Amino acid sequence: MESIVAVPALRFGEVVHDIGDLVLVGMLTGMWQSFERDVAHGMALDAADGSLISRGDIESALTAFRYERSLISAADLRDWLAKRRVPVTDLVAVIRRRLLRERGEVAVYHAPPAEQVIAAMRAEAICGGVLKQCLGVLRDWHAGAAALCPDQVRREDDPHGSARIEGVASLALTNAASGLSSLGREAVRRRISFLDSLRSKHDAACSLALLDTDIVERLHERRLEWTSVRGLELGFAREGAAREACIQVALEGKTFADFGAVALEPPVKRVMVLGAAPRDIQAELLAAAPGGVVGPWQNGGLWRVLQLDDRSSPTLADETVVERARAELRRELLDRHAAGKATEMTAL
Repeated sequence: MESIVAVPALRFGEVVHDIGDLVLVGMLTGMWQSFERDVAHGMALDAADGSLISRGDIESALTAFRYERSLISAADLRDWLAKRRVPVTDLVAVIRRRLLRERGEVAVYHAPPAEQVIAAMRAEAICGGVLKQCLGVLRDWHAGAAALCPDQVRREDDPHGSARIEGVASLALTNAASGLSSLGREAVRRRISFLDSLRSKHDAACSLALLDTDIVERLHERRLEWTSVRGLELGFAREGAAREACIQVALEGKTFADFGAVALEPPVKRVMVLGAAPRDIQAELLAAAPGGVVGPWQNGGLWRVLQLDDRSSPTLADETVVERARAELRRELLDRHAAGKATEMTAL
């Protein structure tokens, strides 16, 4: 990591942040510590039995990696890696370690040597996406600070000396894998102080800007797509069997319990948000009366039908939907104040 710590990563207005600042954002939030543990865990599992991951597993994961980043062809992937100076072999190692962590089949392992972890950190941080995530957090902190006090976010605004800042500074300076020790204690402390002040302003801006009246208005705007639908769901192997079940329930008074011998799954209680339901059944879900049957639709390899119990519009009493409204309003606030100010300066 030390080789890229000073690489410029984000410009927000007049302030430029390098990759070192992104690592410090990760330390302030705990993302970096979690990331390091994952890397060490993956390397230990790889040393214990990396052969658990087949060539086919790697190729499938590489395809998913490409599509997640809109890299349509193998040439696109090579270009992506070349811009970041990451060899294909390093990407394959990153993916193999991630797959081993996800499988979790080796319970006992020995911690890898520190120098091996340090050598792997750059490729892991880039290909695993942690630097990109930290950049997104930093952009949001800047945007929140800009919302709270426009045109007053400068490097000189550093507050001084909290126990949290000193703790993160000590971690940064003693953490060899981060590559930050070369910056020196005072420089690291100033950086953390500034970043922490951005976070405080961001938190204050989000708190002050999100009023109950705004949340009520957003719930009203989203009252259809955030309507909750509850009912019993059955899954069938064939579309014809699912349609026949709908007819028999609607016209012959049968219940879902009568289809145990035909359905591949027993009836399960299901809660769906209307806007997230399959498009071809949204109108049915909205129009059906309690007891009515909706479907079939295909999902997860099965043809599914749902017998409606009830529907409910979003209200302030539903903390889940209130948090959804809060998150949406917060995202809009931050995007609005980042527009035209935030520029990514390197490929991450």
